[in-house]
Amino acid sequence: MSEVVIVGASELARLALSFLREVTTLKPVACAVAEEYRPGAELGDLPVVALEELRVSHPPSEYELLVCLGYRRVNRARQEVTETVRAEGYQLASLLHPASWISPDAELGDGCIVFPGTVVEPFATVGAGGILWSGSVVAHDTRVGDFCFLAPNATVAGNVTLGDRCFVGANATVRDGIVVGTDCIIGAGAVVKHDTESGTVYSAAATRPGPQPSASYDTV
Repeated sequence: MSEVVIVGASELARLALSFLREVTTLKPVACAVAEEYRPGAELGDLPVVALEELRVSHPPSEYELLVCLGYRRVNRARQEVTETVRAEGYQLASLLHPASWISPDAELGDGCIVFPGTVVEPFATVGAGGILWSGSVVAHDTRVGDFCFLAPNATVAGNVTLGDRCFVGANATVRDGIVVGTDCIIGAGAVVKHDTESGTVYSAAATRPGPQPSASYDTV
């Protein structure tokens, strides 16, 4: 069993700590945040240490890190912290929930977090630092770049290339065979059917409220 330090104390870190109860290969021992965020930071009953002092308190020869930062600055914050701790000599742990299904013929980079209900099909690859939320699907022969974030029930169909640092929102769909450029944001419920330029944003129209208030449907 590997002892891991969770980097971050936000919502994603809190969920990861809960999931780690169901993963027998990783034991969380501490939480690390930047010194400026340490006052008041907490994560369950784990001790909270400053990231700047981590090499002393939890040296890379003895501990792995699980980087639990979300999609802030279109995933760049997670990438920057990951690159910093790698340079310090740390190995990155991946959290693969046992209720997910990852094909033996798929490949995942280090530092990934895969939520329950996720499916990664044969011959798909997911780059380093990927976050695949519950119900997301990465279909066959698709390449997901480094530091991407797939929200709940996002679907990336087969033979897609998804560039680095892309965000795919809840219930969004990327059709088969296309190339999505780096740093794209695909909003909740959006459907992307054509190749995209890097740095573009795709959003679905919001559902408009109906003409009647909900009380008018009360038949009791």
